Amino acid sequence: MINILLNNKHHPDIKDTYSLTPLSWAAVNKHETVIRILLVKNIIDPNFKDINDRTPLSWAAEINKKIVIELLLKHKLDINEYDKLRRTLLYYTLYHE
Repeated sequence: MINILLNNKHHPDIKDTYSLTPLSWAAVNKHETVIRILLVKNIIDPNFKDINDRTPLSWAAEINKKIVIELLLKHKLDINEYDKLRRTLLYYTLYHE
C-alpha cells in the first residue's frame, strides 16, 4: 500500500495535527517495512521534530523496539537530540525498558 501511495505522488513528509510524519507513526507502530521503504527512497527528513521536539528515533526508543531503532540509526540520525522536556534517547530507552 505504501508503494502505491508513493508512486501516485503522495508526499511522505506531510505532518498531522501533532506534526507527526508517516515515519513517526511507522516507528510508534513498529512498521518495519514502511520504515525501510521511506528511508531507502531517501525522500523524507528522518530527523524531523514534532510539536514536542520528538523525532521518529525518540518514539522508537520509547517503545523500545530494537529493530526499529537499528533501522533508523543506519540513516545518520542525530542521536544527541532532546525534546521540549529535555529528554534524550537514553532517557526514553531506559525509562521504558
